[in-house]
Amino acid sequence: MCGFAGLTNPLSKVQGESILNKMLDPIKHRGPDSNSFYLNDKIALGHYRLSIIDLEGGKQPRIDREKNHYLLYNGEIYGYKYHAKILNDQGIILKDNSDTEVLFQCLKYFGVEETLKKIDGMFSFVFYEAQKDILWLARDPMGEKPLYYSINNNNVFFSSELSSLASCSNLLSFSIDENSLMSYLNLDYIPKDKTILSGIQKVLPGELIKIQNGNINKKYYYKIDFNYKTKINKYDAISQ
Repeated sequence: MCGFAGLTNPLSKVQGESILNKMLDPIKHRGPDSNSFYLNDKIALGHYRLSIIDLEGGKQPRIDREKNHYLLYNGEIYGYKYHAKILNDQGIILKDNSDTEVLFQCLKYFGVEETLKKIDGMFSFVFYEAQKDILWLARDPMGEKPLYYSINNNNVFFSSELSSLASCSNLLSFSIDENSLMSYLNLDYIPKDKTILSGIQKVLPGELIKIQNGNINKKYYYKIDFNYKTKINKYDAISQ
């Protein structure tokens, strides 16, 4: 299952640890095998892991201190061994055999937008490029893995679960969103990027969010083409 939480620009190490611990506490159930966190003056990252692929490797947060790149990730990259071979052919040495390492190196080598064109899977991730001060949030095309976020002044809070952000009630201003509540009672779900709590949003399926210098850019890197038509042989249709 796995789960992660974090925030940008913690005012101090003490404050960052305090907030991170508060955010991680509600998602302990997502990762019974290991947990770890990392923080500096730009970013605070925490992760709970359920080990499935490469039990010894695959630990997070993923950090490249030389290039100042950071990754939190939840999910599975399908066909990651194929991408690992491509990276190896480019002379990139992988630190372990996990799909986490493959994703991290792809993001560093190809860039976020190009990587999302190449990979397939069920995932959500947060990737931070410290030198450019760019925070990327992305979610898989079908929305199998959740990702929530909230922006408060100079801070971006993010997590795999809404409860993690709700634990920061002393920092984030939110209340029950009545429109979202009515949508849920009528539709059994809350549409668009809203959640039951005002001020907390969800990354939509197939969406990529770029946050830099207080500017937020949202785009869909994947969209279903509802006008696409395929021809099915009538005999194949009968046999199915």
